[in-house]
Order: sequence, then C-alpha cells, then structure tokens
Amino acid sequence: MLNFYLLYTESDYRMLNLQNIIEYNHVLDYNIVKNKLTKVDYLKKTPSDSVVSFYMFKKLGGMIKENEDSSILYILKSLTPEVLDNITSVVEDLCKHYSKEAHFEVLINSKVEIQEKISENYKIINVND
Repeated sequence: MLNFYLLYTESDYRMLNLQNIIEYNHVLDYNIVKNKLTKVDYLKKTPSDSVVSFYMFKKLGGMIKENEDSSILYILKSLTPEVLDNITSVVEDLCKHYSKEAHFEVLINSKVEIQEKISENYKIINVND
C-alpha cells in the first residue's frame, strides 16, 4: 500500500513537526525540484512549469515502481479541487500500472478555507507549527 500525503502549507514544510503525525520515505516538492533543475542547466535558466511537472511525475513513477510499501509526502503549490483531483488521478493510474494501491490524505498547515468539494472527497488533517 502506498500512503500518499498531500501537504499544503504557507511555511517551509521542513519547519513543521510532521514526525508525530505521519511517517514518510520520500518528498516531492515543486520548489526543490525547480531549484535542482535550474542548477543543472548549463545556462542556469529556470525551467518551465511543464518541465518541472514532467520531472516530478517521472520521479513519482520511479518511487511507486521501486517501493513496495512506502509513504510519499507531496508538497502542493496550491490547494484546489482540480489540483488534488489531477494528482490523485495520476498516482492512481501509476499504481494501477504497477499493481499497487494508494491511500490519500491531505495535510493542511494554513489558515486557508477548505473548499467543500475538497473536504467531501479527501481526508483532511490539520497540522500545526
């Protein structure tokens, strides 16, 4: 079983005390991936959103394929029903391809209001600093 945690926070996730709430083996963070790709580019150009997304989903596929039971912490750039639905759809497709199951939880550390569609479709966990 793959535990997939989607974290939306307005602060740096590394500053949160998540160890008491969840255990995770891998982290996918848009900003970290973007910085990594910028550093390896010989012109030091910032990659487009589509390049960063492609890299993240390629890395995600490898994580799902290689790990039998793992937990992935995915740092969200925005918290909308569309973003959550798109990510969970991709993860479910990858899991189906590798004959694995996924369990999703949304972690929130912000004062943002949760849209009704999100709270209806996902388990929400509030994490405090």
